[in-house]
This record gives sequence, structure tokens and C-alpha cells, in this order.
Amino acid sequence: MKAEAGFNLEFEEGVVIAGVNMPKLVLYKSKFQSAVYSAAREFLKGDLLEEEYVVAGPGTFDFLTMDVACVERKVGVEADGPGHYIVDLGTGVGGESYRRRVNGSTRLKDRLLRKCGWKVAHVAYWEWEEGREQEVMMRALKEAKA
Repeated sequence: MKAEAGFNLEFEEGVVIAGVNMPKLVLYKSKFQSAVYSAAREFLKGDLLEEEYVVAGPGTFDFLTMDVACVERKVGVEADGPGHYIVDLGTGVGGESYRRRVNGSTRLKDRLLRKCGWKVAHVAYWEWEEGREQEVMMRALKEAKA
């Protein structure tokens, strides 16, 4: 199944649990995610980083993924593209005609990762596109380490 936001979702045969075939998610990285990973490598030169790290869940199936993970420190960075947000139109907040809010599935994933002991930083696509990569990455990593 192809999604409009620049990423692909595919499922492969997974494990069978209680007679039900649980599909395995095959992930494809976006250009934005790869750019965030490259920037994180520059900022965290002494740390071993993994891209698209799978956080093991209960049982034998994949649970959650982190876009960029420093497994040793349990610090992760999520590259949040347009699909991670909803837009409130006409709110007039701060003189703007719209406001972006993190969607429910992204909030749930963040909460689950934190419950698993991870510190999670988020990089918003619009801040990255404004050419503020250095500033955004430094802020995100400081937030995650706090």
C-alpha cells in the first residue's frame, strides 16, 4: 500500500500467534528521516546510533520503532513528518489561521516509548524545512537527555 506522504507501507508474512498470522511491518525511510539521522550522527559522534531501531515488545513480534536510537543511553529521535500532525483550521491562535497538533497515534507511540524507559525527542518537519537544522537538532537532543 503506498501512502501519499512520501513513504511506503508493506506487510510481509510474520509470526503466528494463537493461530493468527501477525504481519511484519516493512519500513522505508524518508529523505527527511535520513537527514535527521545524519545530523544526529554529527551531534553524537561518540555514541553508536541505529536508524529505524525496533524496540522489542512482549512476545516475539515487533513492537515499536525509533527513527534514530542511541540504544546504550535509551535516547531516541523521531523525525515527525506531515503524517504525524493534524491541523486545526481557523483557530486564530497567535494570529495564525491554523495550528498544528500532534496526532493521536504519535502521542500514543511517544507515551509507550517513554513507558519502556526511552527518552524521546521530536523533530518537526516544518522547522527542518526552514533551514534551522542545527538549532532544531540541538534543542531536540537537549530535551531528550533532560
